[in-house]
Amino acid sequence: MPKSAPVADFIHRQDIMVVAGDDPRKNPDIAVLAHGASSILQKAGIKLVIAGVQDRQMRQMLVAHHKAAGGNPALLEFLAFISDEALAGRYREAKLLIAPSRAEGFSMPIIEALANGCAVLASNDPAQAELITDPQLRFDPDDAPGLTRAMERICLDEAAFKAAISAAPALAAQFTPDAVAAHFWNGLQRALTMPPPASPFVSRRARPRIGFLSPMPPSLSGCADYSHATLAALAPLCDVTAFSSTPEPVLPPGIAFGGDAGMARIQTARFDAFVSVIGNSRLHDAEYDFLRAHGAATILHDARLINYMLHRFGMSRTRALAQTELARPVSAGEIESWSADQRLLPCLFLGEIVGAAAPLFVHSTAMRKAIGGLYGIDARYLPFAPYRLLADDALSQPAQLAARRRLGVPEGEWVVASFGHVALDRQPARLVEMVRHLRASGMAASLYFIGPADAPLRAQLAQADFVWFSADALSDTTYRDWLAAADLAVQLRLGPAGSISGALMDCLAAGLPTIAGRLLADAIGGPMAHVVDDEPDPAHLADLAANLLAGGGARDMAKRDAFVRARSMTSYATQLLQQLGYEVLHHADR
Repeated sequence: MPKSAPVADFIHRQDIMVVAGDDPRKNPDIAVLAHGASSILQKAGIKLVIAGVQDRQMRQMLVAHHKAAGGNPALLEFLAFISDEALAGRYREAKLLIAPSRAEGFSMPIIEALANGCAVLASNDPAQAELITDPQLRFDPDDAPGLTRAMERICLDEAAFKAAISAAPALAAQFTPDAVAAHFWNGLQRALTMPPPASPFVSRRARPRIGFLSPMPPSLSGCADYSHATLAALAPLCDVTAFSSTPEPVLPPGIAFGGDAGMARIQTARFDAFVSVIGNSRLHDAEYDFLRAHGAATILHDARLINYMLHRFGMSRTRALAQTELARPVSAGEIESWSADQRLLPCLFLGEIVGAAAPLFVHSTAMRKAIGGLYGIDARYLPFAPYRLLADDALSQPAQLAARRRLGVPEGEWVVASFGHVALDRQPARLVEMVRHLRASGMAASLYFIGPADAPLRAQLAQADFVWFSADALSDTTYRDWLAAADLAVQLRLGPAGSISGALMDCLAAGLPTIAGRLLADAIGGPMAHVVDDEPDPAHLADLAANLLAGGGARDMAKRDAFVRARSMTSYATQLLQQLGYEVLHHADR
């Protein structure tokens, strides 16, 4: 880069620079949030100048983030197109360059800024940490408050500025044309004198090498359990290395462990494809960050991420994302109302990750359609597979009686169960009224909630003497006992179309007579559930339940077996690999 003009001193330097691009991995939004949140920088009139972002929608999102953080729009400037000469001039006039990237091969802006006397704050990306070795000049790419403090220190304290650029001349000298040419030719000469490595045999029918990043058991998460089952099905079909931030993860036989998400970042080149699993809880922080930084094939387990955004990033960033997705102002009150009742959601809060997912896999056709309409992304449909299967003998009448004895269920009682987290959107009060109707008709029925429940809701529902709760932390063995012991399951949920219920799949895979709300039944595409409106009348529910129980609660094992065969985990794993573009070799093909 040209350096013809004199370099300005601290007093005459004004701006903060970010040199990015349209790739979301460049992460300019963290600089926007940090600058917007600083009343000190706003009062000092220090402008944030972003060069290289050409996409209009991305610029609008950054403006929304800045405004939501409290920034003055007059202090945010975009340079979509800029020549090398003009960029060098802006470096010479700037106090500070922010290099916020989540993934870099080599950061040219860092060298260019330092060569022109501009201080640098860089993210902790390994490639940038090699250049900026002082930890005081680096930051976590998600830590906006920490970046704000560092920006204020360097921009307002001349001593801090001079300390930040003290190593600049020596570092910049390593990257002059002559120095780079010498490194290149020396390396080439060493390579030419080395003996050639042995070439591996490459077969067209070789097993693909897959990296897989997900929470794992013992994490108490349906996504973790599902990923474990997915890996077990993948193991015979490909070579899989699992990465997980779960402490001491439990993996199926045949699956290698590669380490946590940090290890995944430096090993991606080893694999033909990398898969990241995304859900709506903080257990997926590492997967979310990896996806944004590196891109990956992505399995999306949840139809909306509003609560994830709120719990991890807070109201400001969540509002900014909603404003970008809806192209209108969004209030904190709206966010709070959508979080409380997700039937009201006008968007899915997936905007930070859908562009990095290549491809994006979803488990319902309704979700695929919604993502296509909102984001213009052609998501791939993978039919959800039951992953908690009970053997035939565990579902026999003697096995059911034995399970009831282990669980302490009274003899002669009809067990009506609802599986999964107990929350208001699952309409537990409606189920209580349904069982009240059954009991009023003379049936000795009790309602069992099998899953965790918040204490206030538990106390409210337990006022009925026929309502019981399982322990919040259930072992897999006890959960399976409840699937065997129940006479009838009722699974309801309010929310956006496409919401998948692992609990509903558990019930169907156990052959358990099941009543399901239309939203959940449509999402899984299963023919076995008895479908009702999403907000059914309790009396109607009771009539349907009584009819189903009149047959003695018998399970249709033939229909259950057909369902399990059609939706097997082996089929799921095969379709995943095929949609990633790989030939699948089953045992008979080898």
